[in-house]
Amino acid sequence: MRKEEIASILHDTGLFHIEQIPIIKANLKDIDLNKVDDFFKMAGINHPVDNHLLISAGFAIKEKDNNEIHPSLGAMLLFGKHPDIFLPHAIILIHNYINNEFPKLHISKGTIIDMLDDAIQFINKVIPYNSLVKSAIQEHIGKAIIYRDYFCINRFIEVYIKNNKIEIVNPGAALKANNDKYVKRNLWLYSKIITLDKDKKFFNKEYNKQEFEKHYSKIKYYNIPSENLYKVIIPLEDKI
Repeated sequence: MRKEEIASILHDTGLFHIEQIPIIKANLKDIDLNKVDDFFKMAGINHPVDNHLLISAGFAIKEKDNNEIHPSLGAMLLFGKHPDIFLPHAIILIHNYINNEFPKLHISKGTIIDMLDDAIQFINKVIPYNSLVKSAIQEHIGKAIIYRDYFCINRFIEVYIKNNKIEIVNPGAALKANNDKYVKRNLWLYSKIITLDKDKKFFNKEYNKQEFEKHYSKIKYYNIPSENLYKVIIPLEDKI
């Protein structure tokens, strides 16, 4: 097994949390402390942002050998100025097969919220959709960002826009625990992002799957453990 596969297994079993890995090549200047301050205020913590607070929150890691402080992977995803420099695999790659007025390939990058906003804006330009479809796309791209396997460094989240459907392919197959329930990855990350999603675009809204499937075909889900992938197919053809 490759080292990233071993680390991924440890993470999925709760023995190791990727969000708490220090980004050794980065320093605290690489995260936007204004965004960190906004997060703490939204969380009800009115305290000046200092190294102690960052370390306590898991946003920074202090090395034992030399006392250097580095942002954690989670902090880079949430508050990084240029996360793609340090985490080039943490992007959304969008394939446009239907509208020649826009690029056939679009890369959404930045913090998780910025990346999601950019992806949704591009998709809406390529194929304007109603609120039902918009909610379904936002729901599933949001879940892909949260539950992807960040140890899978040779794959991106990929979105394929086609005439009759949108496909979302996510690195990280769904895994089941001993009680046969699916294990959710990156819960530390999720607990922070629901605070940052203040406009309730992706994680704080009510998505009505039943209402969607009254008007469209069923959304299809494919779990592919052999390739460590999870695929969602959202139909776009109105059946009414």
